[in-house]
Amino acid sequence: MKIAYIDTEGNGNGSNEQICQLSYLVFNDGAKKAVNRYFTVNSMNPHAYKVHGLSKYRLAELSGGKRFVDCADEVCDDLCDCDYIIGHNVRADIAALRTEFQRCKLPFRYRNHICTMRHFSNALKLVSKTGAKRYPKLSELCSYYNISEPSIQIACDLLFGAGEYAPHDARFDVAAVYMCIQAAKKAGDIRGVI
Repeated sequence: MKIAYIDTEGNGNGSNEQICQLSYLVFNDGAKKAVNRYFTVNSMNPHAYKVHGLSKYRLAELSGGKRFVDCADEVCDDLCDCDYIIGHNVRADIAALRTEFQRCKLPFRYRNHICTMRHFSNALKLVSKTGAKRYPKLSELCSYYNISEPSIQIACDLLFGAGEYAPHDARFDVAAVYMCIQAAKKAGDIRGVI
């Protein structure tokens, strides 16, 4: 079985959205691969920058000038034909990947996805200020499973190498989702799915 935990950060430009950071953890029949990539983008929306702190200039440095197209074949090999793609609000990540792959004229196929934001909303039973049901933030899901930021930091170090990690760094969010899924499996909250 091939399972990928993914997260993307984008430039926030709507129909001209570009992925500026992509992190994923792929398990494929016992083999594990952790990848983090930064990409040069054409522009950066100020709101997106405020969320992830990745400026257009910083991305040019971190990516070595590479764009998504420069790594598209490897990313496609890693993520296509997965049995499950898992993430928090994973539909947005999949849409961003699909857009980038379409630009590169590459197919993006996978069998199923699990959105931790949607899947665990019934378990957490959160409500908005108006009293309507709402989806959990990733930090709320982590709290539900008693997963602390320091433990996610340790997981990031083990998976992606030593560094400084924080929420909205795609590596941090991938590690957090992975840890939540493992805790959910242990608690019996995910059965017969993965």
